[in-house]
Amino acid sequence: MIRKHMWKVVFIGCLTFVMTGCGFNQHEKKMVGKWKPSINAKKEIEKRAGKHFKKMSEKHIAKLTQGIQNKTKGMVFAFKADGKYEVQYEKDGEAETGTWKIINGGQVLFIKSDKGKQQNITIKSLSDQKAELSINETQDLTLLRAN
Repeated sequence: MIRKHMWKVVFIGCLTFVMTGCGFNQHEKKMVGKWKPSINAKKEIEKRAGKHFKKMSEKHIAKLTQGIQNKTKGMVFAFKADGKYEVQYEKDGEAETGTWKIINGGQVLFIKSDKGKQQNITIKSLSDQKAELSINETQDLTLLRAN
């Protein structure tokens, strides 16, 4: 009698494994959608200029700030449910495309561009409305959900 129904137990077990093992995890579901960067331009300039920042004029800082704001104004990060991504850097510029997934238990966003560049981005925090990422030791990126 047990042998007769054993195939059902095995089938249900395999089906459960396939359904949970494939597809997006909870972190990836949060990441799907369109995001816009939130950048504190002055803080970014200060970080990159280092000790030279104090010697920069307010006029020069304002000009650089405006340039950063203009560059990022049209920037959109789109993470699609099919595992593909697209980053539109400038309104009329060519988009970067590739594939993405979240690995290491939700701690790393792995992206691979269609041109072959691979990158592991540390996820500092991820909610439905905000993603705080660390590109490398010196560069952080905050993304806010786009409407």
